[in-house]
Amino acid sequence: MIRLSISLAFIFCFLSLIHISGQVKSNDPNAKVLNPKANEAYIKARRMLTLGRYDEALKYAELAMAAAPDFLPAYQVASSVYSNTKRPAEERKIYEAYRKVVPENIDVVINLAKLDMDEGKYQAAIDNYTFIINSPATPANIKTLASDRVRRAQLLLKLENKKVDFNPVNLGANINSRFDEYYPTFTVDGQTIYFTRRKVTKAINDDERESGLHLRQSDNEDILYSTKDSSGKWRFAQDVPDNINTSNNEGAMCISPDGSFMIFTRCSGDCDLYISQNINGHWSRPKNLGEPVNSRFYETNPSISADGMDLYFAAARPNGYGNTDIYVSHRDENFVWSEPKNLGPEINTSKGEWSPFIHPDNKTLYFSSDGWPGFGKRDIFYSRKNSAGTAWDTAQNLGYGINGPREDLGLVAERTGRNGYIFVDNEKSFGGLDIFEFELPEYARAQEVNYLKGVIYDEVTKKPISGSFQLIDLSTGKVFINKTTEEDGKFLIAIPVGRDYLVNVAKKGYLFYSGNIPLSNYTGVKPYEKDIPLQPIEIGKSITLRNIFFKTDDFALRDESFAELGKVIEFLKDNPTVRIEIGGHTDNTGTALHNKELSLKRAKSVYDYLIKQGKIPGLRLRFAGYGDSKPMAENNTPEGKAMNRRTEMLIIK
Repeated sequence: MIRLSISLAFIFCFLSLIHISGQVKSNDPNAKVLNPKANEAYIKARRMLTLGRYDEALKYAELAMAAAPDFLPAYQVASSVYSNTKRPAEERKIYEAYRKVVPENIDVVINLAKLDMDEGKYQAAIDNYTFIINSPATPANIKTLASDRVRRAQLLLKLENKKVDFNPVNLGANINSRFDEYYPTFTVDGQTIYFTRRKVTKAINDDERESGLHLRQSDNEDILYSTKDSSGKWRFAQDVPDNINTSNNEGAMCISPDGSFMIFTRCSGDCDLYISQNINGHWSRPKNLGEPVNSRFYETNPSISADGMDLYFAAARPNGYGNTDIYVSHRDENFVWSEPKNLGPEINTSKGEWSPFIHPDNKTLYFSSDGWPGFGKRDIFYSRKNSAGTAWDTAQNLGYGINGPREDLGLVAERTGRNGYIFVDNEKSFGGLDIFEFELPEYARAQEVNYLKGVIYDEVTKKPISGSFQLIDLSTGKVFINKTTEEDGKFLIAIPVGRDYLVNVAKKGYLFYSGNIPLSNYTGVKPYEKDIPLQPIEIGKSITLRNIFFKTDDFALRDESFAELGKVIEFLKDNPTVRIEIGGHTDNTGTALHNKELSLKRAKSVYDYLIKQGKIPGLRLRFAGYGDSKPMAENNTPEGKAMNRRTEMLIIK
């Protein structure tokens, strides 16, 4: 389904010969040796190799090597057998044996250095590549390649010496099985997991099994999910219901932080991205995202940002940096996606990048690559957006211990940034790839993200209702979340910490709700869970405008108030027959007279703003100052005083 790697079968590494001693007439690997016996055995060995008859190929190669100990092509046939049958130790012995006969042959040293890198013998690789660089027989382009490999090996040796703790914990038999499980994704509250399971639809032999995600005709991929019970344990995973899984391969998906829609990969020939929405508990029929996200090439591994506006994915497209690059597409409020943008050379390489995961902090990206310096076939890397949010920092290896000689395929991290989830095949697996949880090293953690969870309901009937939900950054006025809930009124919103937010919930025929979530100095991990009542528009009903701010003992509006005032203006324009009173209130600090005057001036400031900036007729407004005469809470605590310092909007007609 997902073209993540290619088969090793029938890949032959016949290198150009730079030096062959005495017995070879030319630098052609097919050249005849002067020893007829060696020549005959070599020709048979090549034929058997081409047919995939490895045992016979190895037998004839050994006969050729015995007859002509310095005939490199015979050694290469033997090394190809060991490479294709995944026997690196024997492959190394072949090259070491030839090097004893012809110690200066550059091709042999290159192969040994490559094996050193694959096996994590970085100092040996540095020594062998240095030998290649210093040899006068080495062409300039090979010296350049060897110099690059030396730099990679030195970096990996440095990382290896700083091994990080890695103690993965299997998610258990309710999630993992004897099949492969991979590509997990979570709702932001961590209560629901979705993942891919590769089911074997017919029996296969153990020797048919390959590492990683190589799909065979005997495989079918589906999407499963599980939720946590009251004790925090995962329930037994089930197939996602409705219209998601088919006889095609579905998987490599992401879920929006609130669980309202999923984007996943479906392969029927080519692989494209599809979207399905969760409407009142049921998944809609999946829809191909179409152009410009999908193309005639393949797209896979989607990851959606916390606000649901940025879609990251891996794709093989022309004019990229390598065979598979990571792209991002932005959408508007009508779910129209922009032309995908390549993330650039800080992320993508001349080889392949896969499995992007954008953390809910919207600035930390994890992904898998075989192009950046790594310890195995693929390693996991991370990058962060720069301070301006316009570009990515150069990718960094997640570290030795987490990455290793195996194929590391991808990672997701939960909202606090502390725990990561990885899918590997190790001694703790139930079978094949399993999903594991582990603690990320501090340097690789994303910024903590909180969430707001609750239900919108009618204050009178107490029944859930749908509503328009907005989350606004008070410092910039930027709308961070803008969505309409389903009829059940449920919402689940990811909120990056480090900023203060306005929560606005509105519905026609109701007073809007005004809330404040102060996260600029937040240091805890406790989420915000709050059910939000909406009041029908009736005379005498009032709401507290929790995002109107003044300086201490002053009546000038602070800039952070403008987003809230915009919502008041919007409400009055949507309800042209409504008249309101703006009421100012204080705590009991100071004299009663002073407090009454201060509250009146503050209410007048709001009144003036609505008339001048909002163009609201003065006849629809009035203002009043109540000082400390109508407290909402006791004035003997800082929290109570803060509640009493407020601005209210009262329906008067």
